[in-house]
Amino acid sequence: MIGIAPTATAVSEADIEHMFADALAAHRAGDLGNAARRYHAVIALRPLAHEAYNNLGISLIGLKKLDAARVAFRNAATLAPDTAQDFYNLANVIQARGDALPAIALYRRALILKPDDARTRNNLAHAFRAEQRSGDALAAFRQAIELQPDFAEAYGSFGVTCFEAGGADLAIAIYRRAIVLRPTAALTFGNLGNSLKTLGRTAAATAAFRCAIILQPDQAMSHNNLGNILMDQGRPDPARRVYRRAVIVEPDFPEALSNLGVASCDLGAYATAAEACRRAIAYRPPYAEAHNNLGNALQAVGRLAEATAVYGHALRLKPDYPDPYNNLGTVLRARGLIDEAVASYERAIPLRDDPQFHLNYAMALLHQGQLKRGWAEYEWRWKTRKLEAQRGAFPQPEWNGEALEGRTILLYGEQGFGDSLQFVRYAPLLAAQGARVVIRVLPPLIRLLRTVPGVADVVSLNEPPPPFDYHLALMSVPRVFGTEVDTIPAPIPYLQADREETATWRERLAALPGRKVGLVWAGDPRPHDRASNLVDSRRSLTLDRFAALIGIPDLTLVSLQKGGPATQIEDAPDGLPIVHWMDEIQDFAGTAALVAALDLVITVDTSMAHLVGGLGKPVWILSRFDGCWRWLRDPDRTPWYPQARLYRQPEPGDWDAVLARVRSDLERFYPIGAAV
Repeated sequence: MIGIAPTATAVSEADIEHMFADALAAHRAGDLGNAARRYHAVIALRPLAHEAYNNLGISLIGLKKLDAARVAFRNAATLAPDTAQDFYNLANVIQARGDALPAIALYRRALILKPDDARTRNNLAHAFRAEQRSGDALAAFRQAIELQPDFAEAYGSFGVTCFEAGGADLAIAIYRRAIVLRPTAALTFGNLGNSLKTLGRTAAATAAFRCAIILQPDQAMSHNNLGNILMDQGRPDPARRVYRRAVIVEPDFPEALSNLGVASCDLGAYATAAEACRRAIAYRPPYAEAHNNLGNALQAVGRLAEATAVYGHALRLKPDYPDPYNNLGTVLRARGLIDEAVASYERAIPLRDDPQFHLNYAMALLHQGQLKRGWAEYEWRWKTRKLEAQRGAFPQPEWNGEALEGRTILLYGEQGFGDSLQFVRYAPLLAAQGARVVIRVLPPLIRLLRTVPGVADVVSLNEPPPPFDYHLALMSVPRVFGTEVDTIPAPIPYLQADREETATWRERLAALPGRKVGLVWAGDPRPHDRASNLVDSRRSLTLDRFAALIGIPDLTLVSLQKGGPATQIEDAPDGLPIVHWMDEIQDFAGTAALVAALDLVITVDTSMAHLVGGLGKPVWILSRFDGCWRWLRDPDRTPWYPQARLYRQPEPGDWDAVLARVRSDLERFYPIGAAV
């Protein structure tokens, strides 16, 4: 029965009861607009009709008219100040409007009237969360669960609050209890996945996200979260498929679009990446992360000025965001603005002590010529995901300048062939200190590095090393020596070719006309490594570009190319005087013998530059505009190989100018003692 004022005159009690019953029927049928109008009619006739106000408020919530609902519930609470439900309803609508603080007071009023109500304590906990009072929220959730042990929703929210407070382990236990109570709760599975991911339990997190997707296939957030795990595992291809599903389910989901951009960029689909990031920005213009990811896609395709502007915009949106500072540093290096790049890295590192930031900073410092600082920063490479596994895990200590008289030191290669060839020059310096020097490198280098003065033994990285006292990576030796530009050891040559093999090659080369010039036109593409592949795309040419050398008199080109690009010999430009014997050569010692018999080597920036440089032969290095840090800033020369000559692109991608200069110089080049 609803309350009826004794002053009713024109309409009978029975009529008002019928009106109220009609309102209830409309409400139950989901016709909320009609129900609200009928409740209003009842209230107009009986202003003290408490139950009509309460039901009117519920209808108005369904109609998303929160302000009107708040008025209705407040009237109901005024008419029945001892009814907990009215204060509970009023608190709910006030909290839904974002006013958590007054909602807390109303929930507490309701609990005074009905202290054992689990729903009220659960919603009070949510209000505490909104006010960032996590301790009070946790206590309220616990009380709700104690009052109603099968309250699955309270368990789920309790878990979220524990997770936010840093208790991922406890959150996992709570989520699992919630799932037992309600096995179909997709949101709880998703939250469980987030907690497991935080603890590094990726397999279990993946399973949780997949369960969430099975239970609710149209939950875009679960697809997005699963994609994030796949990206963390280095699996951008399946991640991209999952992000696409998230975007299909929810086309205006900026996070999923931005993440789709990241995955697409990792797969080399740069246009798709840029489009996805632009869509994310369209839905959320101040989304700094999407701007940063767009910058990465633009940088990858060489749109450096645009990338610079986009990173700058990301930083205006979020000045304490470290990633754009790091990425801006990289694009500035690519534009040849080394000093500006150093400054940008110096802004990134205090914001996040990221190993990759330090490694990028190291290469910029080295490029700038600040070698001592650069070597120190370069040690951060061991903490990057790419290189941490390359560090030698030995019980013996790492050498840091201790006396070496009578001791054995193991030097080992860690990255490419060129790095080992460049830094093995330090072996004679260590031997001069009384050390027995053992080198551990990839098998193709073993025979050649045995020719380095002072090296006692060279062994394979694939085999256990012999006994030693100290160890050090070859690329860390300059740090210990404190090498600066003016102290770079250059005892050229420090590599030696086998005399008999060289003599054999000289005989074969003698049958060819003119000057014998070795040629390497491409590096290793490394399709599995996006960053390295991008660098290779900028440093490598195709053989047909060397048609620019056709017609130079008295010249034979000798291919020194290995790997997939060597097949381009089959389609060499007509008139290009080139021979290819590299299929007969199995290691660097064999290549060294052929190089030693040549007059000159022209090579892109690959390990061949270091092989020829270490042998003391003339070498012309074709360098991309954003050349490697080791060549420093001199446009033509490098202190690492005094007899080398650098041919740098004057603008990004401009090989035509480089090859025109090479042709001009090659027409005038004759080896010492040759007839001109």
